[in-house]
Amino acid sequence: MSALGPDGAEWITTAEALERIPGLNASTLRSWIHRGRVRRCRVGRASWVCWDDVVEVEAFLAARRRARHAGSDAALDRYSG
Repeated sequence: MSALGPDGAEWITTAEALERIPGLNASTLRSWIHRGRVRRCRVGRASWVCWDDVVEVEAFLAARRRARHAGSDAALDRYSG
């Protein structure tokens, strides 16, 4: 289930966010919320997050992971020869 906010952003439940991104765990999502990287709104007992924020943070961290691994491979190549 999703809803559109007044700014046009899609809001989904935290459970749905965890289903949409493989490998994302609840503690990581909570950390992003508490750090202010992902907006959250409580409605009754449900917690909703801005899907655009989740995708943006995940993409940023995925790029960092790729760069870090690429950098470590380059360092290994430099010293292996």
